[in-house]
Amino acid sequence: MIGIPIAAVLALLTLIVLHQFSDSTDLKPILGQWTAAENGWRINFHSDKSVEIGAGAGSLVQGSFFPNIDGMVAVKMKDGKGYIAYFRDVTPDQFDLTDKETGHVIVFKRAPP
Repeated sequence: MIGIPIAAVLALLTLIVLHQFSDSTDLKPILGQWTAAENGWRINFHSDKSVEIGAGAGSLVQGSFFPNIDGMVAVKMKDGKGYIAYFRDVTPDQFDLTDKETGHVIVFKRAPP
């Protein structure tokens, strides 16, 4: 008797997690180039879910990003660094990038076209 409710809960949780990281998440609002005034970094989100972060062409680090339906984007870089980006509807041309290791937050704004 106990096994059936537990299996149902696990199935529901699996569906929720799969939905949050599905390909149905709209990437359009985050794609493109963004810049940070604080340190001169730029970040470029691509439609294939690849990303580049750095201060200039020679210092760009490649990585991948993983959006969910709540406006949070996990960013994993090939150099081992990890970030969380928070996108909000109230500030569509700005987002906060948080370093997972240090907790440091950098504000990025959409780069002019």
